[in-house]
Amino acid sequence: MKKLSFKKLFKSEVSIFALLTGLKVAGIFVGVLLLISYIFWIILSLNNVFFESQGFVTASALREAYFDYVLKSVSDLAPYILAFVIALFFAGVFVANILLRPFQIIARYCEKKTEGEEAIYDPDSFSDFKLLTRFSGFFFLYLDEAKEKGKLEPASIPSPFLGIHKPVFDKVFFFHFFFLILIIALISVSMLNMGAAAMRQDMVDLAVSSLNTHGAGTSHFFQGQAYLYDSISVVAALLLVAAYILLSFHLYGRVSGAIFAFFSTMRSFMKGDSKARVRLLGYNHVRPYGRAFNQYLKYIDTELGKKEKSGNK
Repeated sequence: MKKLSFKKLFKSEVSIFALLTGLKVAGIFVGVLLLISYIFWIILSLNNVFFESQGFVTASALREAYFDYVLKSVSDLAPYILAFVIALFFAGVFVANILLRPFQIIARYCEKKTEGEEAIYDPDSFSDFKLLTRFSGFFFLYLDEAKEKGKLEPASIPSPFLGIHKPVFDKVFFFHFFFLILIIALISVSMLNMGAAAMRQDMVDLAVSSLNTHGAGTSHFFQGQAYLYDSISVVAALLLVAAYILLSFHLYGRVSGAIFAFFSTMRSFMKGDSKARVRLLGYNHVRPYGRAFNQYLKYIDTELGKKEKSGNK
């Protein structure tokens, strides 16, 4: 496929899909981070109310100092969090590329063949949709043989591909894809826990110093809060992992229908329907690759149709 200029970045269906995927991957982390920050802010406010009610903090200046001290950890971590969110965004763009790579390989092969260049169809194992890549290899071999014969003839379809009439869940590809998403999720959980631990420690340190200064007991107060902090961290981690798992199924669903569309078009073409073309309603991000594929089918149909007519004269 041709490289896109920066001006066309937001006009390309493929680029928009990659950008949205990056935003989804980064957005999950940001959303959970904002949620846990809001919960910590509530705890922080309740602690402040408690200290004021007990007479430990009275002046507005001390109250402001209390919030400033606790939130200092947030400002210290902000550059690292921002860098991590940016890294998550580009990880999401990479994930989008993994999802679209099988279609990219088919499109590049078709473009070269349409232009009369030598091309080898060689999909890589990591981004291998079992149904699409295996059948497309068989299909392109059929087209090469048809070009050698000078005509298109219906061919027999291997039995494993005959009973497929809807999108098939590819366990192997999904495992590879899900493993990548899971790594992103675990790294995000670690980063989230680091930020939460820093905020928690600052809150505890200041509270301890405030209570000890006034001779108050802290054991029961902080035992209860320690359990609360641990519970928040566990819930946030589970929420983050669950969100990324749901995202993996969502993103896989964004290509599974397109996989079946390519497959069914190839199968129809091999059965004798030389006018079969892939149609991708609802899959705008795959359409550029579908156009390259359709162009190759049109090229084959036109070229072999001419040869067959000239041979019949």
